[in-house]
Amino acid sequence: MKINISAQLNPIYQAMTETEKVAMNFKPIFQDFGKYYVQRIRKQFDRSVNPYDEAWTPLSQLTIKAKRQKGYSKPSKPLIATGLSRRSIRFDARPNRLTFIFVTKYLWFHDNGTKKIPQRMVFPTEERGLDDASYNYLIEAANDYILAAWLKSEGENNSRVTSG
Repeated sequence: MKINISAQLNPIYQAMTETEKVAMNFKPIFQDFGKYYVQRIRKQFDRSVNPYDEAWTPLSQLTIKAKRQKGYSKPSKPLIATGLSRRSIRFDARPNRLTFIFVTKYLWFHDNGTKKIPQRMVFPTEERGLDDASYNYLIEAANDYILAAWLKSEGENNSRVTSG
């Protein structure tokens, strides 16, 4: 009995090329990460912390008093009175980039700070980059996506085993 194992190299090369094409389209990875990161930011609002888990500057006593008079349930927590800021963060995933968007213009002032508004950072800075948990999530999402694409291409282009 003789067993011949032959690999059809053209489909393998095609699979590699297809996998490379899939790997160059980051949109599914960015969509996954965008959803994850918007949820993470919303949790930051609940905890009054920046992307690095550092506490936001507390509200002034004057602001807390004014919020109490207006009947807000959590007058001492910044940026959560109406929930508008928390709900105003969107993302746009493209094959080669991910963009986060503030729907409310005033959130930019809080994220960056002004002379009158202390900084309450919502997004990470370019200098510090992503926090470790978010970075690891992004890397895992990319690995999972590329591995799934590779496995799919392997399933479509199996080597043939023949006996004779």
